[in-house]
Amino acid sequence: MNKALMIVNMGGPDNLESIPEYLRSIFRDPRILNLPAVLRYPIASLITGLRSKRVIEKYKLIGSASPLKWRTSSLALSMLSVLRDDTEKFETVSFAFRYTSPTIGGKMKALKAVGIEKILLFPMFPHYTDSMTGSIQAKAEEAAAESGIDVSVIPEWGQNKSIISIQQKYLKEAIEKVGCNARVLFVAHGIPMSHVERGEDYPGQVEESVAAISKMLKKDTVRSLAYQSKVGHVKWTGPYLDKELDRLCQSKDPLIIMPLSFVSDCLETLYDLDIVAAEKIKNSGVKEFVRVPVFNDDTRFARALTKIAVDYDEN
Repeated sequence: MNKALMIVNMGGPDNLESIPEYLRSIFRDPRILNLPAVLRYPIASLITGLRSKRVIEKYKLIGSASPLKWRTSSLALSMLSVLRDDTEKFETVSFAFRYTSPTIGGKMKALKAVGIEKILLFPMFPHYTDSMTGSIQAKAEEAAAESGIDVSVIPEWGQNKSIISIQQKYLKEAIEKVGCNARVLFVAHGIPMSHVERGEDYPGQVEESVAAISKMLKKDTVRSLAYQSKVGHVKWTGPYLDKELDRLCQSKDPLIIMPLSFVSDCLETLYDLDIVAAEKIKNSGVKEFVRVPVFNDDTRFARALTKIAVDYDEN
């Protein structure tokens, strides 16, 4: 059976003009707004109208577009190169997005047209959440039924030893820059607490990653975990990033921020961390600060992901 590997991220706007439609697509997703379509669609339009101007201003500060498309394309090419060197398990490596083009359905149809019969979908989210990995899986199953193609999905992979090893190397390099007495703040994307209360073990997965990465730290290293990107007035997983930064900035000791939820740079790293958080830290008088990089198109990451996919396909 001819098989393809497809990596999937949420997507991002290619320009400022596409931001309203991008936001509308997110809030029309029933995994984001759990309401009947008759209510969800007008509410999505209302939220888009309220948020678009503010989001546009943020994107202006990071280049007026998301880097996700070219970052994800580059990662797919790197993974294809690894496959060509190490295995013939998959015919190709493709990429798609949940909320922008190229879409999951569009890519599936294109792969079907060139003889692909089965796709292993690889969501680019280390920890499972119903609102992201679950949403991608639901859309993929819907598109697969329309295209007449078999699909399976890798659920989560954040605790993989190779992934943890790369993150430990990133953190080690950050510590070398600012000194061994630096404090470490791990940051993950938050989810509504209602999702946790109905059974999602997302915080547990994140905490497992923190514990695994932290094994390379000295025992007396001050470390904590916070969550970013809260939307709306309902309670989300905490502590919230801004509150934790307020607490940490009471000390002037060096500070390291390590993002855990994003494989590629995006608005949440380039704006929330590199601009908003960095400004707060600088203004507080913290002596030194560094933000640990995310994977982007690191060839070590491409190799680790490829092995995860091959191993998953064989089980």
